[in-house]
This record gives sequence, C-alpha cells and structure tokens, in this order.
Amino acid sequence: MKRVWELLFFAVFGVLSVACGEQELERAFLKLETTNLEFEAVGAAVQTVAVTSNVDWDCTMSDESRAWISVEKRTGGVAVAVADNSGVESRSGAVTLVPASPDLEPKRITVVQSGSSYTLSVEPASLSFAGEDAPAQEIAVTVGGGTLEWTVAADEACRSWVTVVRKEGTAVVTVADNPATEPRSGSVVISADVAGVGPKAVKVVQEGRVLQPSLGVDVRELHFGSRAEMLGQTVNVAAVAVDWKVVTSDTPDTSGNPVEWISIVSERDSYFIVNVETNATLEERSGYVVVTSGQDDVPDIAVAVTQEAGREFLSDLTGDAVMEDLPGGGGNLSVIPVDDWTDFRTTTWYMSLWGADLEYVKVSWPYSVGYYGSGSRLEMTIRSSVIYFNDDNEYWLPEGTYRVVTEDIYDENSREPFTVLAGSESNSVINPNGSWYYRLVEDEYVGSAPIVEGTVTVARNGEAYTLTFDFVDDAGYRITGTRTGALELKVASTPTPQPAS
Repeated sequence: MKRVWELLFFAVFGVLSVACGEQELERAFLKLETTNLEFEAVGAAVQTVAVTSNVDWDCTMSDESRAWISVEKRTGGVAVAVADNSGVESRSGAVTLVPASPDLEPKRITVVQSGSSYTLSVEPASLSFAGEDAPAQEIAVTVGGGTLEWTVAADEACRSWVTVVRKEGTAVVTVADNPATEPRSGSVVISADVAGVGPKAVKVVQEGRVLQPSLGVDVRELHFGSRAEMLGQTVNVAAVAVDWKVVTSDTPDTSGNPVEWISIVSERDSYFIVNVETNATLEERSGYVVVTSGQDDVPDIAVAVTQEAGREFLSDLTGDAVMEDLPGGGGNLSVIPVDDWTDFRTTTWYMSLWGADLEYVKVSWPYSVGYYGSGSRLEMTIRSSVIYFNDDNEYWLPEGTYRVVTEDIYDENSREPFTVLAGSESNSVINPNGSWYYRLVEDEYVGSAPIVEGTVTVARNGEAYTLTFDFVDDAGYRITGTRTGALELKVASTPTPQPAS
C-alpha cells in the first residue's frame, strides 16, 4: 500500500513540474539589438535595429524628434532614417518602442546625428577702388560641405554708394564716384542661411576724389573811375590743390613790368582786393593783375584793369549850387577842446549839415553812418580861436567870418584861427579830407565838390546858429546857402594830464 502512495506522489509532482515549465516559456519579452544609433549629417543611410519579442509593440517619438527622424516597423525590427542636418551643431532624438504587454517597460533607441561641416569663404578679404570711374570688382564665394545658400549686402556705412549683385559663385561690387577728397570705407557682408556658419565681411575702401590743380576767378575785368576808391574792388579766387599769388603787370602775364598805379591792398586765401591811385593824367590807362601759381600745368589768369582819364578838377558839378534845403535839415558839431597847459593857437571843429529830405543814420556797432534820401550835404573842418576844456562842458563855436585856406594838416603851427580847411583828394564821402559839398538823389551821390575858396559867417543867438555860406569849388562854381538852427554838440576828446617836465 505504501508503495502505491509513493508512485502516486511522484506522478502528481511530475505533472506539476511540466505545467510550470510551459508557463515560464511563454513569459513576455522585448529585446533590441542596440539602443544607440549614429548618423552622418548629410546623406546618411537608413539603419535597422533588430527587435525580438513575443508580444506586439509600436514606435513613438516626440514632436522634436519626429521633425527629422522617421521610422518604419518591419518584420524582425525597425528601420530608422534621418533628414540631412543643415546645421553645424550635432543633434539628438529618440525612438521609443512600446510593448503591448503591461508587464514590460518601453525600450528607447537614442539617435544622434552629427552637425554639418559647411564652410563659407570669400576672396579677396578687401577691395580698393579709385575715387572716380572705378570699374566693378568681384568677390569669389566658395561653399563647402554641401549645398549652402547665401546672401550678400552692403553694410550701413556704405549702403548709399556701394551696389552689390549676387551671381553664381561671385558677388559683383560697384561703387559710385566719391564726391569728397577724403577716402571712405564700409563692408560687403556675405551671410549663409545656416545657423552657425558665420558671415564673412569684405572691407571696401574708396579713395577720395583726386583734385586736378586749377585756378579760377569770378571777374576778368575791373573798371575804375579817375579817383582812387575807398574800399577797392574784390576778385574772388577759386584755387584747387594749388597755392597762388597775385602781381601787377603791364602785360597779361607775369613777364611784364609792375604797374605802379595799381595796388593789391589785401590778399587772402580766397580773394584779393585791387585799388588804384587817382589818375592825374587826362588819358585813360590800363594794366593787369595776374593770378599765378608758378606751376606750368596751371595757366595764369590775367584780370584787365582800366581806369578813366583823370579830370582837371575834383569837382563834378556842372554849375553853381544853392543849398536851399539846409533850413529845416539836420546838423551836428564836434569839438576837440585844448588842454590849458598847451600852446596851441586853434581849436578844431567838425561840422556836418544835411538837407530836410535827407536822413542821417548812425549804427553804433559796427560803427557806421550814412545818408539816405535826396538833398544837399556839407562837411567842414573848422579852426577857431583856442578853446580850453571847462568844467561845465559847454562849448560854442565863436562867431565871426571863417575863410577857406589850404594848410599842412600835420603841422600844428600852420593852422590859423577863423579858417576852414580846403577840401582835397578823398576816398570817403563820410569823412572826407577837408571841406566838401555833396548832392544826393534817392540815396545815390550825383555831385561832389571840394571847397577851395570862400567864407562862412557864423552868428549865434542862444543855442541857434545862423550860418551863411559863400564857397567856391576847384572848378570855379559857387556853393551858397544859409541855415539857422541848433546843432547837436559832441565833445570828441578828453583832457590829458600835463607831462612831467
């Protein structure tokens, strides 16, 4: 009986053992040949990962990986392919195999793709252009590592004068003429459409405009009246890349003799002023001022100078002048009192009178005076008996008859009281030499005459002077008139201490 039970136990144990073995053979599994794949950047071949499993499975990827990784489930494995990597940096992603059995963990295949080996080079590294009429130049653009798109443009520093055209393998650069004499520069920039491939800058330098030496003037003729002018006449000079000077000549070049009656009164960087002496002859005369650089390749420029024949008289009156408009006009009187420690015999007065229809305008800075309108003007230099400075600062022109005389204005001993200084050659109508008569019509001077003979009688009643004029000019014409009224007084000097003996 015991033997029977033993046989029964072993039989049952054997059956249980076989059943347990069959269950172990059917346990779920998922195995991968490799979990890492590496691909080249461009043209990488498809790689297959062998998969063994006794359960169904599927592939998943993130959106980032799906953008460049593609998979295909095949019998016995999974095929993995990648798109070309246009970047220079490597990139990585993953393919995940998810088994259908909940007892199994997903399997991950890591995919790494190397970065592109693109290169971008340019030749030459810089371009130099002439300032004017410069021909176009080319930049050779070389791309390595595959197809690479690129663009070209001038930078902001030179965009206004550089033009760039992209061609196959080259960039053609042209420049506008440089209007300045200074050089200018900028850059042409070649940029790839792939991140990580840095732009290449080609420096562009253009020379300044080369100035050819030359001379020019704004006038070729100067005409003067018979008298010297107060300010002269200005000639503007346009000098390019050359120094210059101006000389007088009796020929239209520098080979002639200097002209003594023509003078260069001022010479500056861009102009000079010409004046003449009064023509004492009764014939017209001419000469030249010649602008020269002294360089053979820059022609000299001759400016013709002509001057009217001199006149027998300084006066241009055609008949006697009666100053009927002085009553009601304006007038002022300047006095230079004398220090009481001097031995002067006279005191000098300056009298200005103008007609009722003339306006006297004075500007304090810069100081200037002028007369506008129509009418008579009279300027006189008068010598009275000596008048000393006084504490009351009151001065009156002594009454009496003053006669016109000629004197040496630089010799104090030649001055006589109760005289009027005769007019002489003068360049100024505002402050003439000696005593002069003028006539204006609508702001223009139409007549002038030096007073060389005659008298003025001075009478005073309170502040009002009565002045009676009976003058003669150098042509023999009479200049007459009477004026009664006050004169605005100006003391034109201050006392000076007596020098130590």
